[in-house]
Amino acid sequence: MPRRKIKPSNPKFFIRDPLGKFIGQFEFLCFQTLRFNTYLTYCKALQRFFSCFPSKSHPETFDICDIEDYKRTSPRSKWAVVFDVRVVSVFFNWYRDTHSPEFSNPCRKAKAAESFL
Repeated sequence: MPRRKIKPSNPKFFIRDPLGKFIGQFEFLCFQTLRFNTYLTYCKALQRFFSCFPSKSHPETFDICDIEDYKRTSPRSKWAVVFDVRVVSVFFNWYRDTHSPEFSNPCRKAKAAESFL
């Protein structure tokens, strides 16, 4: 069964280079490998997270403080925020594996810090 045609993501969201380029590459990989509903859920989670940080222009500029700020300030439920952070963690792992092996996932650090509380 052929995939449904979908509208492209909001172009204003992807103006920030190179972050937008990496998000686009990751979304394309998700589109190719995941079920359609999972793909849409991942795209929405990425958009919710990254739209909270309009001044960031590269994945390597994110740190544990950004993850914690998102967790604290998001109006969504605790479980929805945890899901968003997990999707963003998958994005950062993909970025590390494909573009920058020395990059350290800030979501992983946030989880580690949380376990000490």
